[in-house]
Amino acid sequence: MGSTIRNFISIFLLIMASFQVTEAVELDQNIIDQENIKHQLRHEKSSFMVQSADIPSNRLIVHVEDGAQLPANLALLEKPADYDVLAERGLYFLEVKEGEDTSKARSVLLQLEEVQKVEYDQVNQFQMDVSDPFYTEQQDYLEKMGFVEAWEQTTGSSDVTIGVLDTGVDAHADLQDRLQDGYNTLEDSSDSTDAHGHGTQVTGVIAANPNNKGLIGVDHQVNIVPFKISEGKDILTSEAVKAVYEAIDRGVDILNMSFAGTGQSEAFKEALYEAYQEDILLIASSGNNNTTLSTYPAAYPWVLGVGSVDTEVKRSSFSNYGDWLDITAVGESIITTNLDDRYSYVDGTSIATPFVTGLASLLKEKNPDWSAGELTYAIQASAQSSEEWGLEVGYGMIDAANALSINDIPSPQTVKSFSLGESVSDKIETPMETDTYHFRLEAEEEVMLDVQDLPKALDVVLVLRKREDQQLEEIATVDEARKGGTESWEGTLEEGDYYVSIYDYNQHWSKDAYQVQMASESKSYSIPRIKGSTRIETAVEIAKLGWPTGADTAILATSSNFPDALAGTPLAYQLDAPILLTDDSQLSKATKEELARLQVNNVVILGGTGAISEEVEQDVTDMDMEVERIGGIDREKTAQLIAQAVESNTDEPVETAVVVYSRNFPDALSIAPYAAMNQYPVLLTNKNSVPESTEDYLADMENTIVIGGEGVISKEVYDQLPSPERISGTDRYETMEAIHQTFGTSRDHGLIATGSEFADALTGSVLSAKLDQPLLLVRPDEIPTATRNAIDLLNIQQISILGGDIAVNQSVEEEWKTIKNE
Repeated sequence: MGSTIRNFISIFLLIMASFQVTEAVELDQNIIDQENIKHQLRHEKSSFMVQSADIPSNRLIVHVEDGAQLPANLALLEKPADYDVLAERGLYFLEVKEGEDTSKARSVLLQLEEVQKVEYDQVNQFQMDVSDPFYTEQQDYLEKMGFVEAWEQTTGSSDVTIGVLDTGVDAHADLQDRLQDGYNTLEDSSDSTDAHGHGTQVTGVIAANPNNKGLIGVDHQVNIVPFKISEGKDILTSEAVKAVYEAIDRGVDILNMSFAGTGQSEAFKEALYEAYQEDILLIASSGNNNTTLSTYPAAYPWVLGVGSVDTEVKRSSFSNYGDWLDITAVGESIITTNLDDRYSYVDGTSIATPFVTGLASLLKEKNPDWSAGELTYAIQASAQSSEEWGLEVGYGMIDAANALSINDIPSPQTVKSFSLGESVSDKIETPMETDTYHFRLEAEEEVMLDVQDLPKALDVVLVLRKREDQQLEEIATVDEARKGGTESWEGTLEEGDYYVSIYDYNQHWSKDAYQVQMASESKSYSIPRIKGSTRIETAVEIAKLGWPTGADTAILATSSNFPDALAGTPLAYQLDAPILLTDDSQLSKATKEELARLQVNNVVILGGTGAISEEVEQDVTDMDMEVERIGGIDREKTAQLIAQAVESNTDEPVETAVVVYSRNFPDALSIAPYAAMNQYPVLLTNKNSVPESTEDYLADMENTIVIGGEGVISKEVYDQLPSPERISGTDRYETMEAIHQTFGTSRDHGLIATGSEFADALTGSVLSAKLDQPLLLVRPDEIPTATRNAIDLLNIQQISILGGDIAVNQSVEEEWKTIKNE
């Protein structure tokens, strides 16, 4: 993806004369592999650490040091029957006595010397809705997912064992000879009888017999081990933890987990990781909340997360989705087994998941030596999808026939040598792959590492380590960008042997290559430009950078004039929406194509029909997108309506508004990113009078921030505003500097835009807020002194330029290089 616009500055090396690269002295491959595995277990994205604010139960999971035991008398706590079930693994499950405070009990435990950590026993839920009509034999979805054709190759094998973590399984007539002795974690017994129905429904999809009565399951020979971890809708994490360890001991091949929760558990995570290391394929449902919020266990990188689609491979309205989603299957109107030899129609990601589990068991029968990673690759690489990976469907809907036709799995990469100044093209080709590169320094160097041109499917992590004897000492982990984004590291390294490891956070893969570069202090800067041949196309390129995997909403503004869009940045930021530009009379071709790429559902048009015509609105509607127009009789009224839209989407009361001059754009665009991040609406005013629409909106406002000097907003206007504070300079560049002095903090990367035209700064302002990268205005041919001051103030080390050479010409690039070499 050579056209991918980079988040960080590209750095290239000229000929290096100050050092020599010697022959690589490499560590044993197993040492490197083990370090990579341990790092992946340890590394977590902060955005994934989501837990409910409510304490989910009166149970606590206590981790103790090896060999330690808890004191016998703990006043706030009781010891349930399963108190020390996993004591050999340092895990104890405790109940808080009735009437006692759970958080207080947790604090008491954490004060004990032998206790390492204490978790709340999270509540997870099954992900299925059931209706129970008269049974019909319609299972056309099996053919859509390729199972009918797949059965010509195999119908399964009793050599494969699937563990189903659920409510148990009923001895249904359609499941005869499929069920093995189960395990009831609730009673520590073998009684896995299902009294709820969920586990029986899940198991029917996997293993219902082709006996000319009832339905047909995916695998007609597989063994099912029921793990009863719940009596009904809720599942405590501690019960799932016990079941996973029991499944490991029993040597199951695949685990089906048709439940989800928003909270992470260290105990559950470690149990699943141990199962993964034992080569058990872990499969879980994504959840039914129609959200991108990460749900667990599906969002753990070593778990295959399954969403639901219809037979046309369109995401089910209820199905969760996001960067962490791996694969989908049909999860609507599925007929399956239920209690008392009945059948039910079922919807949900819970019922989509066992289709993937059943496919995995067919693959395991055909390829018994394949690892969990190889099974995962075959399932994903064979899926039905319009693209390699997508936010809503992962790698697509499973295709069993295609999966069984895969015979070759890409081999894992061994360590490769790497040199300063070198640029390497490589691929992450399998789900569990880590690419590792070795380089050696003969002297201390200022080193810059850069992983760029990433495929849409990948969200890479860069890990830098130094060899110390026969061990690796970690120096840095870089994981700043999301999918498709560049990862960069810069720092001083002393003489020695180093290893750079690159893997995908979600254990995803791609057939497309990425680039990894390394340079030293003898560097030549190549400043990235985010540009198109027109301002409309530049807006498109900005959207591609900021929203590489799509956006639910887009803001549409006119490319020919700025007033209606001046107040739009806070709304765009709030909706996580790019600002795109269009011709007034018809939807521009580049913008139309970008709306399609983004898979936008909603478009907000800024301005009345005088700014963007009804023909443009109709063009958007014809793309099957919902259109909302925010436009008043003039620019000031439009700003008021936008401000009201911002406030309506804000949970907390809006107490502060920004007021800018309505007849020019630089001041408005300089403040726009900070206004967006602080949820300040932007209002417009005349120099000597406050428009009625602005006055009406500010009537209930407590504070106003006035941008610009008295030459654009007079003292008379200033005095009419509620609790005003003025931020200004002698010109637009000094005003911009004053804004950064007021709101800015140190940031490594900044965005440069011309201060002479509005379009690039407008569309770039929401990107500035989204990336938290300051927006800096320059003249077309120079960097003003005020902008230099802002660069120093914010400690900007790297820049990207918005727009082409006409907007910001090459002399600005040369001046930037001079600044950085001073």
